[in-house]
Amino acid sequence: MTLRALAPRGLSCSGGVIPMDATLPYAAEAAAVAGARDKRRREFAAGRFYARQAMWALGVAPQPLPVLPSRAPAWPEGVVGSVAHTDTWCAAAVGRGDAFLGVGLDAEVAAPLSPDVAALVCSAAELRGLPAGPGVPSELPTWVFAAKEAFYKLYHPHVGQFLEFGDVQVQLDLGQQSFLAELRPDLPPFEGRHALPGRIATAGGLILALITWPAA
Repeated sequence: MTLRALAPRGLSCSGGVIPMDATLPYAAEAAAVAGARDKRRREFAAGRFYARQAMWALGVAPQPLPVLPSRAPAWPEGVVGSVAHTDTWCAAAVGRGDAFLGVGLDAEVAAPLSPDVAALVCSAAELRGLPAGPGVPSELPTWVFAAKEAFYKLYHPHVGQFLEFGDVQVQLDLGQQSFLAELRPDLPPFEGRHALPGRIATAGGLILALITWPAA
């Protein structure tokens, strides 16, 4: 399963390894990581590179993608998107604002969480609801983490609300490679919805979680 296979029609995706080159062609981007370590600069540069590739496929000319106070990219007017990376891999998913209200993408190494971290990320009900048995991946709490991170990246730029792990409940459907992310009912909804579906799968030792909200 690839990221493009998870993406709905109209969403442009680009990704690959994080190169050693940390060149940033725009002053606004270089300033955002001027004091950062080389690892952070390379991750940032790779994210902008793949984001511009994804925008180019949509017919959007290359341009700077500065950083918002939330640390998310400041997308051009009429564009929505999300960037995700691990230590070695990076990708971007981008769509036009007239087709998508929001996009959330996350990538995690497919490895189990420690019991303490799993208990922080997942509620007791989520842990009880995870599939178990032979052939079931041992890193399912990491899948929940990736789904929540993807939802947050879609939700926060649109609503402006910061979320804790317990604010979102995730139900996984391994057979359909999908998940449902449901907000606490007292939190601001996303375009009137308190639950949104997403896609999730493993590829090349990574867990990829992608959630979109079509404008139509």
